[in-house]
Amino acid sequence: PILMNQTSSDPKALAPYVLTPNLVIEEALDLADLKKGETFMDLGCAEGNTLRAAMLRGARLSIGVEMDEGRVRMADVLLADVHAAGKYDLRQEYIQDSYIGAADVIFLYLMPASNAVLRDKLVAECKPGCRIVSHDFSMPDWEEQDKKEIMVPGDRKHWLYLYVQESHQ
Repeated sequence: PILMNQTSSDPKALAPYVLTPNLVIEEALDLADLKKGETFMDLGCAEGNTLRAAMLRGARLSIGVEMDEGRVRMADVLLADVHAAGKYDLRQEYIQDSYIGAADVIFLYLMPASNAVLRDKLVAECKPGCRIVSHDFSMPDWEEQDKKEIMVPGDRKHWLYLYVQESHQ
């Protein structure tokens, strides 16, 4: 995997930047069963590849939350090329401060401790039926509805965990 800015002096940073391979992105959208017209959200969207894939699959709105200004600018350039496929909203802010209640599907690739930090926020703000897909790390104390192993050629084994809001209220 490509690792950049692995450490941060920012105490509100929830994870290092790690690029999600395209195969994992496509499998995550399949696992979440993203439907045309739904709202997709990526918590820690980096350069916007996951948002782009969701837009190309017909998401009505793709929302990206990213604290790094440079990555938000990169995402804006990437998404402008596919804007006709759907609308997008980039938010340069901390995940903890971002409202997530509009999402039908949420994707996250955070550390286990970060997932634990967000657990109460997800329960409180996600609407019933919201599908949450976590890349590589499960949500503490939640039972996944499904999980999938993906072997990325030339890389490593990745895991996706699917949760549905009703299953953990």
